[in-house]
Amino acid sequence: MVSERNPTADQLFWAALNDYAVELHRQEQPIRQRHASIRAFAYGENFSLKDNEIRFIDKQAERQLHDWKDGYDATEAIRVPRTQWFWEEVFLRDRVNLLIAREKVGKTALVLYLIRTWLSGCPSAMGLNLAKLPDHPAILIAGPDQGLADWSWYLSKAGLATETLIDDDTADIRLIPEIKKIWPQDAPVFLDEEGIANIAQHCADHPGALLICDSLATLNGPLGLKENDADFAEPMRALARALAPHKVTTILIHHAGKGNEGERASTASRGSTAITAAASRVIQLAWLNEKDKTDQRIALTTQGRAAKPVGLVIEQEEACRFIKVGDLDEIAKDEAREKAEHTLNERQGYALAEVRAAWNEDRHEMEASWLVERLPVHYSGKDKVRQARENLEQLHRKELVIKRMVNANGASRNLYRPWKTALAEARLRSPVSLKDPPQYPDYPNPDTHGLSGRKISLFSLDSSSADSADSPEGAGETQGKLIDCPAIFSSRNGADDPHWPPRNN
Repeated sequence: MVSERNPTADQLFWAALNDYAVELHRQEQPIRQRHASIRAFAYGENFSLKDNEIRFIDKQAERQLHDWKDGYDATEAIRVPRTQWFWEEVFLRDRVNLLIAREKVGKTALVLYLIRTWLSGCPSAMGLNLAKLPDHPAILIAGPDQGLADWSWYLSKAGLATETLIDDDTADIRLIPEIKKIWPQDAPVFLDEEGIANIAQHCADHPGALLICDSLATLNGPLGLKENDADFAEPMRALARALAPHKVTTILIHHAGKGNEGERASTASRGSTAITAAASRVIQLAWLNEKDKTDQRIALTTQGRAAKPVGLVIEQEEACRFIKVGDLDEIAKDEAREKAEHTLNERQGYALAEVRAAWNEDRHEMEASWLVERLPVHYSGKDKVRQARENLEQLHRKELVIKRMVNANGASRNLYRPWKTALAEARLRSPVSLKDPPQYPDYPNPDTHGLSGRKISLFSLDSSSADSADSPEGAGETQGKLIDCPAIFSSRNGADDPHWPPRNN
């Protein structure tokens, strides 16, 4: 700066320069013209200002004009609006939402579908609640990314405009009354200071409006900013500041970076990460199966403030008409289970088939011993039950079957049923083998047969079955062992008990 000025003159100069900068803001001069005017004013007073000094003076004048508060402290009650949703847990109300996707995934179509559903008074879209429709809804579309012909096609398909054919080459388009303004490619608005002021004025006329900005790169185009620089996000912040008093919900569309489809929503954006940092909520759309061109399912994921991340799978049935396919985590697990099933070995595959067959037949759950009985060809040898149990556990770890444990009479049983089946439908199968053991006659009861305390001989508990007497070797090794017991039995009237073989004399 040029020196040799007295302090009083310097103070007067800075005060005059500040007043001049405030007046430039009040006149809504473009930023470049405003900066040039500030520099010229300083030269006229024999001052030379650097670029950063001009920017500082300009920002201070903007703060003074809008009477921005100099922060908050603990001595005051800070009133803030409660978190509210335009689309439950996806788009926040009264905030800036950044919608990111690659080209032609369906960003614009999804937004117009939500607008049409909201204006029709439906309480929800794809199972998620929509904000209550106000008495005087207003839509503003800052869309220089597309020409009027493209916008008219989208709006007509979404039911937000009517089309009247004039001839084979032209048609008249009339917007629904709720769309208060649209700025297409051939009548654009940009996020320079004039454009932000223009948008803000329409929002002031329609407080609580829904503003669609498509797309950030096009809206920032004339500003000469580079996407990879942090300054690229500054117009977003300026727009948010200008719209804050009017409670505007903004959905700002931006492109995802090539190769970033698998990233989280906050890092999938093209350009600087300052872009996603400037938004309250970041929503990403990406093809669920990028390599499968016939799979039209779209993964919708969110990140940001005010709620936990959301993962949905949606699909565009026709232009601007979407349905919810399911939850992203569940569908991802289903596909992982399908892949796991295709990699099963032969015995695992047969085991899974038997689990499903037992359930479909009688709603019975499988267990290892029963699996051995049903698949004797695949399970044999000393460790056949252990092998069956291992296969069932392997299917359980792959989430192809559900396992539960039941306890009865002091014994536990591991039961398995197919994945995604209801326990309430299960019918508990008896643990007794299908081939029941033979029933033996009752032994005599001393109390009912009047047996005395006479000493007799009994077979020992470790004797073999009677079948062994028919073997070539004759009686088994333990057959015929006698145990001397106290005389606790006696015959009635000297007759032999009919339950026992004749005695040897």
